[in-house]
Amino acid sequence: MNNPKYDTDFLKAISICLIINSHLGCFYPISHLGTGGMIGNSFFFMLSAFGLYLSQCSREITSFNSWYARRILRIFPSSWVVVLMIVFPISVYFGTLRWENLLAQLGMLFYPPFWFLKALLIYYVLIFVMIRRISERMIIIIAIVLAVLYVIIYSFCLDLRIFVIETPPFDLIFYFMTVLLGLYMGMNEKRIRYSGKMDVAGLIICVGIIYFHKYLMVRGFLEWLQCIQHFAVFPLLYFSLKIVRSNHIISVMAGDSAGSKTVKFLSSMTLELFMVNNSIVIAFCKIDLTFPLNAILFVGVTIILSVMVKKFAEYIRRKMEGRIISDRTYFAG
Repeated sequence: MNNPKYDTDFLKAISICLIINSHLGCFYPISHLGTGGMIGNSFFFMLSAFGLYLSQCSREITSFNSWYARRILRIFPSSWVVVLMIVFPISVYFGTLRWENLLAQLGMLFYPPFWFLKALLIYYVLIFVMIRRISERMIIIIAIVLAVLYVIIYSFCLDLRIFVIETPPFDLIFYFMTVLLGLYMGMNEKRIRYSGKMDVAGLIICVGIIYFHKYLMVRGFLEWLQCIQHFAVFPLLYFSLKIVRSNHIISVMAGDSAGSKTVKFLSSMTLELFMVNNSIVIAFCKIDLTFPLNAILFVGVTIILSVMVKKFAEYIRRKMEGRIISDRTYFAG
């Protein structure tokens, strides 16, 4: 592959589409069509670890402070813009932002109000420790410990009469296991290659298992077996990465078609799209429009606001980077 990011860009674009779709339940005539969040989130956590491992192979990690600062510099400017430009105005409109809770609301500037980013900021610390001392043996041992913890909590602490596997803090165990998978696949990146129709069949089977069980749960069957959806995600992630490394996908991504441009645009906007659509969905669910106009309006506004957020965030990021360089020069002198 001339560009090793073609595969991850493609998966990131698919992931954000799945996550946005999972927030469209209040727009669809059939609310259950608003699905895909678990798969999309799993892709993001896996890809974060996968990408960070590969980046450390080409760039020496000097210290935790500088490494973590780069992660912070990517997340926080976008989070600040979303909170100030979208979250606060919506909170004022709905009356949830009041003087008595103003201090707590301002805390969102320092602690993002998005569960995905909260988890990621914690996972980053663990990822840093592991990529400094990475080994397949260590990953396998940690995975076994997490699997045992998963089974114990699942068997004795959850009310399996309802869909509960995507509720915190239990879901954080599962998502950290997808992080481990990302690190493991990063270590074995050169061996992950598309091998034909069997990969496509494997992906279809995994998706089929997840959604067939979701259907059964809607019908009131096999609620106790909902862990099968989590189990099916791991081979799904593996087969997906293999498929997007096929010559066909790579040739499409390497081209200049409308499809490749769309995929690259979406992959470059995943953070902003995630935060914006998550912030405005409650407000848009209250707009009295019929499908598909409501969904089209929601997606269109999400994209427009995300572009604006990214532009403002990039400006803040450049200012912060310039300030950091200036401070280093001052203290070095």
